[in-house]
Amino acid sequence: MERKNRNPNMPGGKQASIFSHPPSSSEQREHAAILEKIFLQRPDLSQLLPVTFEHQPTSRKVIRKGNRDHHVGLFASRLNKAMVPFESTLEKQACFIFESHPEILNYRSQPYAVSLFYDGKTRTVFPDFELETAKRKILVDIRYEAKTRKPSFQERCHSLGFFAEQRGMRYTLMTEKMIRDTRLTNTQWLLSLINGQAQPELIEIIWRWILNLQALDFGKLFNLTSNFPQVRHVIACLAVDGHLGLDMNHPLLPQIVRPVFQFGE
Repeated sequence: MERKNRNPNMPGGKQASIFSHPPSSSEQREHAAILEKIFLQRPDLSQLLPVTFEHQPTSRKVIRKGNRDHHVGLFASRLNKAMVPFESTLEKQACFIFESHPEILNYRSQPYAVSLFYDGKTRTVFPDFELETAKRKILVDIRYEAKTRKPSFQERCHSLGFFAEQRGMRYTLMTEKMIRDTRLTNTQWLLSLINGQAQPELIEIIWRWILNLQALDFGKLFNLTSNFPQVRHVIACLAVDGHLGLDMNHPLLPQIVRPVFQFGE
């Protein structure tokens, strides 16, 4: 299942058994019997399919040697089906944010060079990311707040914003204040539950099962599947991709699950 508009540990170290409204023993037995029956009849559905991600190309070499403080690496992006280069902890965390935003169709790191005139001369700059949405493309720079106060950087932002506007795009600057929030915590936790690719038939079965459940909060749903990591995998995918009607900007566990559309639509 894909997002509406685009082709374990609990957060904070809490264990999955700790919920304000845990399901009753009879509910747990009933749903456990349903899930056990599924895997008894179709044991092959318990196997996750392997996923291969290719290295996403960039317009310049990202990794810089000789700088202890320069955190570089590759982020395994479900959205891009690629290993996305990053060159700071903050850029890596921004990737988590991009993965859980339903408006973002895909994104690229270091997409291309841009020639700008600012601070008295022509310079070549590389936006950190380019995001693609259904409406427009967005150029994004990622910086720590303290580094955005320099006049030369502010001129850079102004010039890059003008460059984007002239081409029907948008430019935005993201700092740790925008990135390090509840959405980041939620997405990091959910993506930690996703390894490989669930079989399409299992995804549809679990989706139908969720549709038939009475209104319940996400914590209760998660607790019902405590013995089924494959089901939790599917639920985490559905949550990240926006199918469970959860607000990623708020704590997930108390929220009522509201499937937002039928499977396959």
